[in-house]
Amino acid sequence: MSSCRPVSVFDAFVLSSCDIMCWLPLWLQPLIGALCPFLCRPDMHRAELHHQGRQSAGCCRARPHHRGSGHQPTYERAHTRSVCLQRSPGFGMVVTALALPSGGCGIEGEDESWDFGTGAGFYVDATQDPWKTNYRMYSYVTEELPKLINANFPTHPDRISISGHSMGGHGALICALKNPGKYKAVSAFAPICNPMQCPWGQKAFAGYLGSDRSTWEAFDATVLAASYSGPQLDILIDQGRDDQFLSASQLLPDNLIAVCSEKKIPVVFRLQPGYDHSYFFIYSFISDHIKHHAKYLNA
Repeated sequence: MSSCRPVSVFDAFVLSSCDIMCWLPLWLQPLIGALCPFLCRPDMHRAELHHQGRQSAGCCRARPHHRGSGHQPTYERAHTRSVCLQRSPGFGMVVTALALPSGGCGIEGEDESWDFGTGAGFYVDATQDPWKTNYRMYSYVTEELPKLINANFPTHPDRISISGHSMGGHGALICALKNPGKYKAVSAFAPICNPMQCPWGQKAFAGYLGSDRSTWEAFDATVLAASYSGPQLDILIDQGRDDQFLSASQLLPDNLIAVCSEKKIPVVFRLQPGYDHSYFFIYSFISDHIKHHAKYLNA
């Protein structure tokens, strides 16, 4: 039996302006865009990789961000505030933290607002100028990044799962629903579940994908769930009851849950009283998510 173990790709707590995690057998430890990725093994050691000149999926540049936890994530936030490294060794997982802002490409207007451009790539493959060359985070996470990992580490390509927070939760859900069978499990903290129906998603999709709303459906978890016909996919979602973005109708988990119930897609949805949208919410429940992924990765 090989020594490969499940790995977790944890994007910022991940994905362009939100957090995402992918869990796999120890080989899936990535490097993030033009960023400097870190391979975090169960023994708590870090191996540093430099992935240079990779702009096809996004011209990423490491820079500090300070606005909330749902957008503009960083590598240190993912690991220090979620305590992923401290809680994952016992499960034989590698945790990959991706601080993956899409920006830093010098595109006019990309830094004008925190919920679009550098701060929020929304894990889509943009089709509109001037974003379409660099803002391709969906393809980066699902195609380019796994290839980089497989080329550099001993892994089991057929054992991977994915998770994320806020926009990263949106990214995790769409990656799993758009690729039946690719991910063994998926989980999310306070994900944006129906971006076509919320202000954040409408702004991002219009900018990156254009005015034709039919093209937005390919990146909306609720719409994707309605047409999902792949193998059973068990979804775990934790949501803070005091999350200001929940009350502002930015997250819309009820829409996704209703569709999943109709389609018989298993969802465990936990509404956690006293918790908001912060990393400390994730800190409190990350162990449950690690166990969720370990169950399917080690099956």
